[in-house]
Amino acid sequence: MSNFLACFISLVFLPFAYSATVDCPFIPHTFLHSGKLADVIFETDSKKCTDSIPTGISKTCSAEIADVTFGPDATIPNGTNVMPYIDLSVNVIGNEFISDIFVQLECLYAPNKENSYCHNHSVPILKWGKNYWPCRHHKILSNPTEVKLPIIYEHACFRMHGLSHYKMHITFLPQNCQLQYTVTLPHDFQLDPTIALHYKNDSSWKTGWSPMLTLDENDKEFVKMHVTTNPSDNRTHITMAVYQKFNDGTKLIYDDVIAPPDKSIQFHASAGDYHAFAYVKHQECRLICNKEDLEIKNCEVCNHTYLNFTLSENHLSGAQSLWKIFTTVMTYLMYLILILLVFAVISAAGIYVYYQIIRPKRLARLPPQAVEMAARPKVLIIYSDDCIEHCAVVAAFAELLQQNANAQIMIDTHNLTDPSIKPSLWLLQAITDAQYVIIIFSEASSKIMSGETLISRRPFPELFNSAVRLIISRINDILSREGIQLQNNNQRISPALSKFIISRFSYTDSNSVPEYFSLLPCRRVVIPKDLGLLFGYLHGIDVTQQNSLEFDADLVPLNQAILAYQQYIINNPDWLQSRFELNQNTAENEISPREVTERLPLKTDNNKTGEEMMEELAKKYNISIPKNVTDDDEEEDEGNLQNGKNVEKYKLIGDLDDISSASSDD
Repeated sequence: MSNFLACFISLVFLPFAYSATVDCPFIPHTFLHSGKLADVIFETDSKKCTDSIPTGISKTCSAEIADVTFGPDATIPNGTNVMPYIDLSVNVIGNEFISDIFVQLECLYAPNKENSYCHNHSVPILKWGKNYWPCRHHKILSNPTEVKLPIIYEHACFRMHGLSHYKMHITFLPQNCQLQYTVTLPHDFQLDPTIALHYKNDSSWKTGWSPMLTLDENDKEFVKMHVTTNPSDNRTHITMAVYQKFNDGTKLIYDDVIAPPDKSIQFHASAGDYHAFAYVKHQECRLICNKEDLEIKNCEVCNHTYLNFTLSENHLSGAQSLWKIFTTVMTYLMYLILILLVFAVISAAGIYVYYQIIRPKRLARLPPQAVEMAARPKVLIIYSDDCIEHCAVVAAFAELLQQNANAQIMIDTHNLTDPSIKPSLWLLQAITDAQYVIIIFSEASSKIMSGETLISRRPFPELFNSAVRLIISRINDILSREGIQLQNNNQRISPALSKFIISRFSYTDSNSVPEYFSLLPCRRVVIPKDLGLLFGYLHGIDVTQQNSLEFDADLVPLNQAILAYQQYIINNPDWLQSRFELNQNTAENEISPREVTERLPLKTDNNKTGEEMMEELAKKYNISIPKNVTDDDEEEDEGNLQNGKNVEKYKLIGDLDDISSASSDD
């Protein structure tokens, strides 16, 4: 059965067709063992052909499956207004049974805008929403056992344009593999003498012949190139030159002459960019003419076929591949060694400068006791229960001082775990016994000092507001006794106030510190930036911002806790509002931090004993100081706890106006 189908007459490839009046027949050449033609279907609709190709085929066929060749088919339509043109003839000779052969043409490069294959895709895009490259499908329906080998596919209907580069994809079923070729040709008049003769009246056209050039990169070890023979003289010798392109120029890797009857060459090449030239060399021409020769018209460039291609992988022999791998590894290894050497030199220089210059100078400025830290200072940490994450940072900070500053830490989460301890008495006693009191101001501090109430989440009441009031009372007493004035100049530190250290964490804004404490001539630190200063303060070492104590401590737990807090406030932007109890009268009763400090006592009577001062403070601010606890009292307290009532042992200094109100709940 023979089928004669038109190649480019269909509407599918109307924009690619050169002439609707020129037939492009397909004649089947595959036979059965009986001598009859095989039952063959030839599909010329590119969309149907493309959609029939199974997806995911990337395997390259072996060379034994089929022999593929390409050649030009020149046409001179005499007696018409159509100019001469060239079709690509595709020949596939299958050496084993192949049920389906798909031949696709893809345009890679086209300098001529009239090349509709490459530049005019409007019709298929408008019709199907995408471009379909020309595709032909050769399908054998006969029983495979009845088909006589070889399988023959011959077709010449892909329109070619001079100097254009085309990629030919040939897919085989049921083998599920593919072969790829790159095809290019010179100007039409250089490829076929009859076309050149057609332009004989135009003296501007050259008549030197050049071949069609095909690149075959399907072999793993070799790159192959095929040329066509001169139709007017099949004894023509063809010169091949291949250059590899580098950043700094090109390098000739192959230069030889193809003598008839040979039509191909093969060579090894590594991955990269290449330029290939095929031309007939004459005495009157050269492939490359320098600038001086061109200026005096003493050199004529030979007519040639040019192919620009890129190899994505190496095509080398086994030994060459091993050598390529070795040289590549050695190159990267040398770069790595050089980088490591430079890094080692820089590191050694930095270590030398540090230990020989910087460190001796820093150690020379520090007293000997700065390294020993033999003292065991008692340190009370005052802070507000902003959130779990903030308390975790405080806990990490307390652990750091205990482990690395040799400090005895007093903090509510450690000392108030015993329910028999009165929080109010513990706070009063801790402020008295502590050698240093570190007051940590944070986001919630100003709200607490303004009268807002934190939602209780711990088994003991919030101590911050009460502690700050007592500390301010002590400070005012010192200010009055020593005659110290509040000032904006924080450079001078009063020795009388060395017990109190104003601090905040690095994530807390400086405005969180009330103005009263900002004006005090006290020591102040930002954690963890000023840990060197803080360590020096706790051990009585004379340190400054420029000459802080050098210490060796693991800051990882503290930094991790700080990062966890910062992530928490990012994920919960309304976290601060959720920590306070709603109060309709909050706005009316709100007290600013400045008003808080102004309402505090400025002095006390130095002649009074500690117990008298405590009783006076308790009376003035309604502090509940318990009497001696008896066994009956303890039983009564336990009964109150079981009944959910307020217990006297958990009463604590409360807010600023009613200092015991905050202790009404456990």
